[in-house]
Amino acid sequence: MTDASDDKVKTELSVAVTSSPMTASDSLMAVVSNLVDERHVMQMIDSQTNMLARFEKSNEMLVNVNALAVIRFDAANRDLKRYTQQLCDLQKDLDSVYHRIKFLRLKLAQQYPQAFKACGNVFNPLDEEEETTEDMKGIQLNDSHMQTTSKWSRDILIAAIIT
Repeated sequence: MTDASDDKVKTELSVAVTSSPMTASDSLMAVVSNLVDERHVMQMIDSQTNMLARFEKSNEMLVNVNALAVIRFDAANRDLKRYTQQLCDLQKDLDSVYHRIKFLRLKLAQQYPQAFKACGNVFNPLDEEEETTEDMKGIQLNDSHMQTTSKWSRDILIAAIIT
């Protein structure tokens, strides 16, 4: 503020204070209202109204985005659970297949040792890390089953094991 405006405020305060029916707060309000231009107050109110409208629109958009995010998160969560279950099922299936293959290899190695000795550099059941002596225990060969198997199917099984 300049010196002239300071003097004007002091004069208005002294006039407002000297008048008897006004209280101190009333006189202060009168001085402040004389200092502030009505146009500027209206401009501030208009700009605040515009900002409020923009904030309300932004808030509405954020609520919509949040609702869409919740819907997509739920869908992604369901998909993730389903895919995880599928992977677990596939892992169980693969474990079962590997166990069956290992059992068939051991069984064929016991019944046809010459074929496995001839292909010793291709497959040696004792060299595999997964196979241990505990895995080989309890495997009893059923000769009657292998006798009923045709020579052709035995050759296919041996070829499948070798490759």
